[in-house]
Amino acid sequence: MTSGEGRPHLSAEELNDAWPALSADERAEGFLMLRRQEANDFFLNLSPLGQAQVLLGLPEGERRLWMRVLAPDDAADSKRSPRTGAPICSRCSTSRLARRSAPSSPTQKTKPAGS
Repeated sequence: MTSGEGRPHLSAEELNDAWPALSADERAEGFLMLRRQEANDFFLNLSPLGQAQVLLGLPEGERRLWMRVLAPDDAADSKRSPRTGAPICSRCSTSRLARRSAPSSPTQKTKPAGS
């Protein structure tokens, strides 16, 4: 199907029906063909593995937008294998948030108040 803008689109129902037969790349491509509201609902209803597959297939800018849709614990889950708990990809092994909150130096100590 196509939208009024001439851009092809799928319905969430069509993508859901085809989902099991699609490769990870085809899943991401199909996801990009959903209208925004359908994509939002579809994405939030995916398993963490499904969310990770979609995220990895998206351009970086789109990936960031969709990561922000997830609750923090869901975002962490989407980066890990549901079977082993290991990172799904090397890019997912360290979260940016964890790096930001880590002390700048491993020997850095905080001074007690009033020192």
